[in-house]
Amino acid sequence: MEPEQIYHFFAIKNQLYLNELEKVWKALEQEKIFLLVLKGTSLLLKKFYQLGERYQIDIDFFVADGDREKIRQILKPLRYFPVYHSDHSWWSEDHYVLGEGGVRDVFMVSLEFHWDFKPLNQKFNQDLKELFKANWDWVDFKGNKYRVPSSELQFYQSAIHGCAYHPFD
Repeated sequence: MEPEQIYHFFAIKNQLYLNELEKVWKALEQEKIFLLVLKGTSLLLKKFYQLGERYQIDIDFFVADGDREKIRQILKPLRYFPVYHSDHSWWSEDHYVLGEGGVRDVFMVSLEFHWDFKPLNQKFNQDLKELFKANWDWVDFKGNKYRVPSSELQFYQSAIHGCAYHPFD
C-alpha cells in the first residue's frame, strides 16, 4: 500500500470508531454513567492527530467499577458482546466487540472499559483513579461533547494500560 492509501484506510477505520463512540457515549450518558475517553481516542478528539494519521485498535474508557454490570446490559442492544482476556487481572479491563451471536463484525470495533489502573511502582492506584476522576476536560468534537483527561494527565495515560507494548492505542 502507498502512504496515501494507508492514510485513507486509517481515516475510514477511525471514522467508523468515532461513529461508534458517539452511539455508545450517548447510550451510557443517558443512564448517568460517568465516562472518560482515554488513550488514542482522547488524543484524536483533542486533535493531537488527524483522522488518518494513526492506527487505532480500540476505544478505551475509564468508568466506575460499580457501573460494569449496567454497562454490559446497555451494550447488549447496541450489538456488543464481551470478550475475555487470558491475562485478566484486578486492574484489567472489560473488553467488548461489535457483532452478534459471539461473531465479530468484519470491520471490528473494540471497546475497553477500565475501572482500575495497572500497578505503578508496586503501589495501589486509588490516588491515580481519583486524579483522573477529578481532572478532565470537555472536548467538543464535531458537535458532540466528550470527557477526556486534562492536558496535564494526557500522557500519564501510558502507565494505565495493562500492556506496555501499546500504551497509546
